[in-house]
Order: sequence, then structure tokens, then C-alpha cells
Amino acid sequence: VERIDWFVGETAPAFYYNMLPLRNNQPNYAQAFVKLKSDQGVDEVVNQLQAEIERSVTQATVLVQKLEQGPPVDAPILIRIFGNDLRTLRELGEEARLLVSQVPGVVANQCESSNVNSKYLLDVDQDKARRVGLTHSSIASQLSA
Repeated sequence: VERIDWFVGETAPAFYYNMLPLRNNQPNYAQAFVKLKSDQGVDEVVNQLQAEIERSVTQATVLVQKLEQGPPVDAPILIRIFGNDLRTLRELGEEARLLVSQVPGVVANQCESSNVNSKYLLDVDQDKARRVGLTHSSIASQLSA
């Protein structure tokens, strides 16, 4: 290893055409660049590092990748499952994750249900709200806080 650069809470500044700053102000995200002294054996280093991290870092998802040509991707395969029943979606996601994990060459996979967009419908009595000094925007701002 010649050099390691860390970017914590954000993606690295774009220095290559296919690197996009997709994550900023995210304390649960970090990106590291490891520059090797030689380009020989890079695939082996990537595979060994991925395996070692999976064994030792169990509370985080880590994906080791080479810096390559092509469109920017977090991972080469993304499967999205849509529906209304969160429990069913989690079960289907886990089934898909297990199937993908059996494919030769897959080094890491995960099932996320954190990007769920919940919507709420409120029936506010406007007269009662005004009498106690509440406006539509003050109620909405309290809900989003």
C-alpha cells in the first residue's frame, strides 16, 4: 500500500469522470481510496480485503471495489422490490439476497428496507387549530422535525 485517503460523511471529490458526489452530510457513510504500489494482483487484493472486512467488521456494510471505467454504480446489481406490505417486502428482499449470495463471484450483498417512503394523512380541524394558535405550516413543521 502506497497511500490511503478517507472521506467520512461524504463521497470523495470527483477526480475521475465516473465519480459522482452522491452522498454528503451522511455520518453513517465513509469512502476510502487505497493506492497500491503496483497494479499487479489488484483483483486478489480486492478479494482478500473484502473477505477480511466481512469477517472482522460485522456491524457495517463494506464494499471493496476497483476504480474502473464505466458508469458510476454503488454495486453492479441492484434489485428493487415494490409493494405495500413492509413485512412481505422484507421477506422477499431477504430471499433475493440469499439467492444472489449463492452466485459465484458475488462478494457482498445486502437487503435494505430503510428507504421506505411513508405518507400520513392528517385531518386537522382548522377552527380548533386556529383557536389554540396553530397554523397548517406550524403543524407540518412539527411533524417533519
